[in-house]
Amino acid sequence: MIEVNFMHVAVRQITLRLAENHSLKGKRRVLVGLKTRVRQRYHVSIAQLDKSNVWQLATLGFASISSNAPKLRTWSRWSQISLWDTCEGTPTSWM
Repeated sequence: MIEVNFMHVAVRQITLRLAENHSLKGKRRVLVGLKTRVRQRYHVSIAQLDKSNVWQLATLGFASISSNAPKLRTWSRWSQISLWDTCEGTPTSWM
């Protein structure tokens, strides 16, 4: 008998407004800290996707892979709630 294992992928995207930020250097400092906290807390891949030359906006993408679909659904729901609390900026959109 052949055993089939499925891999499930969860992908999220968030756009942040960094209102207190006044330079690209400040934006980089905020994003490096945020990405480090998210990686440590959720064990996901995270990268800046867009708005790299705009110092008050950042679009981040998150991805996680697991053979456990319920675990990914739970991560997806709780990550949205927790990331709102973790962000130093104001989330403007969440997908």
